[in-house]
Amino acid sequence: MAYATAGGYGNLSQGNFSPIIYSKNAQLKFRKVNVAQAVTNTEYAGEIANMGDTVNIIVEPTIVVSSYARGQGIDVQDLDDTQKQLVVDQGNYYGFAIDDVERKHAHHNWEGMASDEAGYRLRDAFDSNLFTFMNSNVAAARTTGSTSTPLKVNHGGTYTLGTEVTPTLALARQARILDEGNVPMENRWAVVNPFFVELLRNDSSTLINDDYTSKGALHNGLVTAKPIHGFKLYVSNNLPSTGDGPSATSGTNYGSCFAGHISAIATAEHIKTAEKIRAERTFADVIRGLHIFGRSLLRTEALTSFIYNNGT
Repeated sequence: MAYATAGGYGNLSQGNFSPIIYSKNAQLKFRKVNVAQAVTNTEYAGEIANMGDTVNIIVEPTIVVSSYARGQGIDVQDLDDTQKQLVVDQGNYYGFAIDDVERKHAHHNWEGMASDEAGYRLRDAFDSNLFTFMNSNVAAARTTGSTSTPLKVNHGGTYTLGTEVTPTLALARQARILDEGNVPMENRWAVVNPFFVELLRNDSSTLINDDYTSKGALHNGLVTAKPIHGFKLYVSNNLPSTGDGPSATSGTNYGSCFAGHISAIATAEHIKTAEKIRAERTFADVIRGLHIFGRSLLRTEALTSFIYNNGT
């Protein structure tokens, strides 16, 4: 917008004395945190090389223990060689072009900015894909609440016993489910949405207060360095939700959160291709990249979820 001119003033009437200036500092977008790698087992990633590769993972056999009396004949058990598979069968890509004229005259490094954004978008898509996979594969017996009757989580203060739970009690239920499955206490995690974090803060103002845990605890989605009911707590905006999400009170609006052990799901991913090529029909560089990955539920007993909405 040109600087205002008083009525009747005619000097330099076109206003071209005031040039349009383009800042050399670009406005970067806010970005969601990605927590997929923090809550999955990545030890098989080194065995994956190409799209469609499969890693066969042998499952430890279950040994039957029987009672014994002196002189009794015994039965010899055949060992079971059950296996699970981690298959790289997912992929995402990006591609954009930078014209030679645009590169020559631009005052920004568009290739660098766009490449950085592309890398973030690939990580974000991987993150969303993982939580969709969790939502589709978590056992119903290890899910608290349902899409028809979400768990009611109260926003703080008093709550109705039997119909509502506090957010800390919601996490305690997930811990109990894991305990019943003999899941180790070490390396347990929980991923919740921002509204659940708000409920936690209302439930206990010191529970995840940085002054009572550690300075700068919020890093890559980590809410607090202090475990809550044994869970390392992460927050994500990529968790599944329906309707207006968990902050609403009706049964048609809800969100899903997950808790488990790091051994529950295995992931393997890498950038298969990142390249720059010349465009065929114009004077431009095409920059493109391909991200391939796979995920597999290895331990059903080590993954839980709860479907909830606002119990106000």
